[in-house]
Amino acid sequence: MAIHFFFKIISYDLRQKKAKPIIENLKKDIDIDIKNTLPKSLLGKALNYTLNQYDKLTRYLEDGRLEISNNRTERQIRPFAVGRKNWQFCGSPEGAKAGAIIYSLIQTCKEHKIEPYYYFKCILEKIHIINKSPELLEAHLPYNIDKKLLDF
Repeated sequence: MAIHFFFKIISYDLRQKKAKPIIENLKKDIDIDIKNTLPKSLLGKALNYTLNQYDKLTRYLEDGRLEISNNRTERQIRPFAVGRKNWQFCGSPEGAKAGAIIYSLIQTCKEHKIEPYYYFKCILEKIHIINKSPELLEAHLPYNIDKKLLDF
Protein backbone atom coordinates (compact mmCIF):
# COMPACT_ATOMS: atom_id res chain seq x y z
CA MET A 1 0.00 0.00 0.00
CA ALA A 2 2.83 2.39 0.85
CA ILE A 3 4.48 1.91 -2.54
CA HIS A 4 1.17 2.60 -4.30
CA PHE A 5 0.85 5.83 -2.31
CA PHE A 6 4.46 6.73 -3.22
CA PHE A 7 3.78 6.34 -6.96
CA LYS A 8 0.56 8.31 -6.62
CA ILE A 9 2.53 11.22 -5.14
CA ILE A 10 5.19 11.02 -7.85
CA SER A 11 2.55 10.86 -10.59
CA TYR A 12 0.69 13.78 -9.06
CA ASP A 13 3.84 15.89 -8.73
CA LEU A 14 4.95 15.10 -12.29
CA ARG A 15 1.53 15.96 -13.66
CA GLN A 16 1.48 19.26 -11.81
CA LYS A 17 4.96 20.10 -13.04
CA LYS A 18 4.80 18.83 -16.64
CA ALA A 19 1.21 18.36 -17.78
CA LYS A 20 -0.64 21.15 -15.99
CA PRO A 21 1.17 24.00 -17.81
CA ILE A 22 0.45 22.33 -21.17
CA ILE A 23 -3.26 21.97 -20.33
CA GLU A 24 -3.42 25.56 -19.09
CA ASN A 25 -1.81 26.83 -22.32
CA LEU A 26 -4.30 24.77 -24.32
CA LYS A 27 -7.15 26.43 -22.41
CA LYS A 28 -5.72 29.90 -23.09
CA ASP A 29 -5.40 29.11 -26.81
CA ILE A 30 -8.97 27.81 -26.95
CA ASP A 31 -10.27 30.90 -25.16
CA ILE A 32 -8.55 33.09 -27.79
CA ASP A 33 -9.49 30.96 -30.82
CA ILE A 34 -13.15 30.58 -29.87
CA LYS A 35 -13.65 34.35 -30.15
CA ASN A 36 -12.55 34.25 -33.80
CA THR A 37 -14.37 31.08 -34.84
CA LEU A 38 -17.92 30.62 -36.06
CA PRO A 39 -19.78 28.59 -33.41
CA LYS A 40 -21.50 26.33 -35.98
CA SER A 41 -18.29 25.54 -37.88
CA LEU A 42 -16.53 22.23 -37.26
CA LEU A 43 -13.72 24.02 -35.44
CA GLY A 44 -16.22 26.05 -33.40
CA LYS A 45 -18.05 22.87 -32.38
CA ALA A 46 -14.76 21.20 -31.44
CA LEU A 47 -13.64 24.19 -29.36
CA ASN A 48 -17.01 24.40 -27.58
CA TYR A 49 -16.97 20.67 -26.89
CA THR A 50 -13.48 20.93 -25.40
CA LEU A 51 -14.52 23.84 -23.17
CA ASN A 52 -17.65 21.99 -22.05
CA GLN A 53 -15.54 18.94 -21.14
CA TYR A 54 -12.60 20.89 -19.68
CA ASP A 55 -13.25 19.87 -16.06
CA LYS A 56 -13.33 16.21 -17.09
CA LEU A 57 -10.20 16.65 -19.22
CA THR A 58 -8.24 18.07 -16.30
CA ARG A 59 -9.51 15.65 -13.65
CA TYR A 60 -6.55 13.33 -14.19
CA LEU A 61 -4.25 16.10 -12.95
CA GLU A 62 -5.79 15.78 -9.47
CA ASP A 63 -5.14 12.07 -8.91
CA GLY A 64 -1.98 10.21 -9.88
CA ARG A 65 -3.91 6.95 -10.23
CA LEU A 66 -6.07 8.22 -13.09
CA GLU A 67 -5.02 7.70 -16.67
CA ILE A 68 -5.16 10.56 -19.16
CA SER A 69 -6.89 8.39 -21.75
CA ASN A 70 -9.55 5.73 -21.72
CA ASN A 71 -7.57 3.46 -24.08
CA ARG A 72 -7.58 0.56 -21.62
CA THR A 73 -11.37 0.67 -21.37
CA GLU A 74 -11.70 1.02 -25.13
CA ARG A 75 -9.54 -2.09 -25.63
CA GLN A 76 -11.65 -4.01 -23.13
CA ILE A 77 -14.96 -3.20 -24.81
CA ARG A 78 -13.70 -3.68 -28.38
CA PRO A 79 -14.66 -7.39 -28.51
CA PHE A 80 -18.13 -6.50 -27.32
CA ALA A 81 -18.50 -3.73 -29.89
CA VAL A 82 -17.27 -6.01 -32.68
CA GLY A 83 -19.57 -8.83 -31.60
CA ARG A 84 -22.62 -6.63 -31.01
CA LYS A 85 -24.03 -7.34 -34.48
CA ASN A 86 -23.74 -11.08 -33.86
CA TRP A 87 -25.34 -10.86 -30.44
CA GLN A 88 -28.38 -8.78 -31.35
CA PHE A 89 -30.50 -11.92 -31.39
CA CYS A 90 -29.78 -13.28 -27.91
CA GLY A 91 -33.22 -14.86 -27.82
CA SER A 92 -34.72 -12.50 -25.26
CA PRO A 93 -33.95 -9.46 -23.13
CA GLU A 94 -33.14 -11.87 -20.28
CA GLY A 95 -30.64 -13.66 -22.54
CA ALA A 96 -29.02 -10.36 -23.44
CA LYS A 97 -28.79 -9.41 -19.75
CA ALA A 98 -27.22 -12.78 -18.87
CA GLY A 99 -24.70 -12.34 -21.70
CA ALA A 100 -23.79 -8.85 -20.45
CA ILE A 101 -23.28 -10.15 -16.91
CA ILE A 102 -21.01 -12.97 -18.09
CA TYR A 103 -19.04 -10.59 -20.30
CA SER A 104 -18.63 -8.18 -17.38
CA LEU A 105 -17.38 -10.98 -15.11
CA ILE A 106 -14.86 -12.08 -17.75
CA GLN A 107 -13.49 -8.56 -18.15
CA THR A 108 -13.33 -8.08 -14.37
CA CYS A 109 -11.39 -11.36 -14.07
CA LYS A 110 -8.91 -10.16 -16.68
CA GLU A 111 -8.50 -6.81 -14.93
CA HIS A 112 -7.67 -8.64 -11.68
CA LYS A 113 -5.25 -11.07 -13.38
CA ILE A 114 -7.57 -14.05 -12.94
CA GLU A 115 -7.99 -16.62 -15.70
CA PRO A 116 -11.75 -16.56 -16.45
CA TYR A 117 -11.89 -20.32 -17.08
CA TYR A 118 -10.66 -21.11 -13.54
CA TYR A 119 -12.88 -18.45 -12.02
CA PHE A 120 -16.03 -19.86 -13.64
CA LYS A 121 -14.95 -23.43 -12.82
CA CYS A 122 -14.62 -22.49 -9.15
CA ILE A 123 -17.90 -20.58 -9.08
CA LEU A 124 -19.93 -23.23 -10.85
CA GLU A 125 -18.60 -25.98 -8.57
CA LYS A 126 -19.74 -23.98 -5.52
CA ILE A 127 -22.84 -22.29 -6.91
CA HIS A 128 -25.17 -24.30 -4.67
CA ILE A 129 -23.39 -22.86 -1.62
CA ILE A 130 -22.59 -19.37 -2.92
CA ASN A 131 -26.17 -18.78 -4.04
CA LYS A 132 -27.48 -19.05 -0.45
CA SER A 133 -26.46 -15.59 0.73
CA PRO A 134 -25.63 -12.18 -0.76
CA GLU A 135 -22.49 -12.05 1.40
CA LEU A 136 -21.13 -15.27 -0.08
CA LEU A 137 -21.96 -14.07 -3.56
CA GLU A 138 -20.17 -10.77 -2.92
CA ALA A 139 -17.15 -12.61 -1.51
CA HIS A 140 -16.86 -14.66 -4.71
CA LEU A 141 -16.89 -11.78 -7.19
CA PRO A 142 -13.61 -11.53 -9.14
CA TYR A 143 -12.33 -8.51 -7.21
CA ASN A 144 -13.01 -10.16 -3.81
CA ILE A 145 -12.36 -13.85 -4.37
CA ASP A 146 -9.52 -15.52 -2.50
CA LYS A 147 -7.20 -16.56 -5.33
CA LYS A 148 -6.22 -19.66 -3.35
CA LEU A 149 -9.65 -21.06 -4.24
CA LEU A 150 -8.82 -21.02 -7.94
CA ASP A 151 -7.09 -24.04 -9.55
CA PHE A 152 -4.32 -22.34 -11.52
